[in-house]
Amino acid sequence: MNSPKEIFFVLPKGSDSLADLYACFDAKDKIEAFVSRFKSSLANYQIIQLEINPSYQSNKYQNPYYVAIGKYNLTPYENYIADMIEEANEALNEKFEIVFYPGFGIEDGRFYMHVFADDEKAALEKVIAARDAAILKGEWQNAWDRHQLTS
Repeated sequence: MNSPKEIFFVLPKGSDSLADLYACFDAKDKIEAFVSRFKSSLANYQIIQLEINPSYQSNKYQNPYYVAIGKYNLTPYENYIADMIEEANEALNEKFEIVFYPGFGIEDGRFYMHVFADDEKAALEKVIAARDAAILKGEWQNAWDRHQLTS
């Protein structure tokens, strides 16, 4: 018998804690039977579906870091090891995002990026290099122009 690829958690609506877990199943039909049986006590519930043994991209020798910096600063707003599978995948792609917030100017934007690195210092160096390259290519200005159109 093959092991299931997905697992389903039945939790109170709005909860994200396994401490509140009602039940866990390997098939949707089992959830339906459970909910039917206990519907009077499960008035507000949610089902969270997760993949068992998910595949993800990784780097065997470095950790994925999430770094946020400004246009000119060398001190990060955020710099930490990312712990989500999606973040590891983003680090592999080394995509970045330039974000502007209402009420602030072009100089106050933020540069967000996931990267694989040996440590926080190396992650920051990679992100600074990517930010500087983006500025030289005009991507900071392009992001500002798009922000002006939507605000």
